[in-house]
Amino acid sequence: IGSQGGGPGQFSYFVDIAIDRGDGRLYTLSGNTGVQTFDLDGNFLELFLSGAEASRLQRVAADGQGGVYFTTFGGFRKYATDRTFVKDWYKPGDASEPDTFYGTYGIAIDPDLNIYVADITLERVSKFRQGFALAPTAAAGPDKTVAAYLPATLDGSASHDNSFGSIV
Repeated sequence: IGSQGGGPGQFSYFVDIAIDRGDGRLYTLSGNTGVQTFDLDGNFLELFLSGAEASRLQRVAADGQGGVYFTTFGGFRKYATDRTFVKDWYKPGDASEPDTFYGTYGIAIDPDLNIYVADITLERVSKFRQGFALAPTAAAGPDKTVAAYLPATLDGSASHDNSFGSIV
């Protein structure tokens, strides 16, 4: 898919890829061209995001139902597949607060549309249920905005390795 270079369908600093199972698109994130889409045969479709709008994006995930999510350094955001900006979740903070971000990096979405965001600075993976909203006093639990916090590695080991990225 794609080739080396800086034009449509090309990459010079490839970062991440996600498959949208709903519409069969590949979303690619590249440092030189932003976010591009391809069909499953590898044909270039469109430049999804570019320039300043794409410059802070770290990783990409698609929910298969019209949502495309990106991590930024201090949170994550959602776009519709028609490139419409939907929402930005951004609340800087530290590890003492359960609903804050500092170094968001990896992002994944499970079949139930729960969103997992890896924060390499706070060394945790946060799980958000579909339809959540960040609130200043949120606490972990089934009736709150933050569904759960998982250890930095999904196997439960006490790792301080900040090198992990997307968890799919």
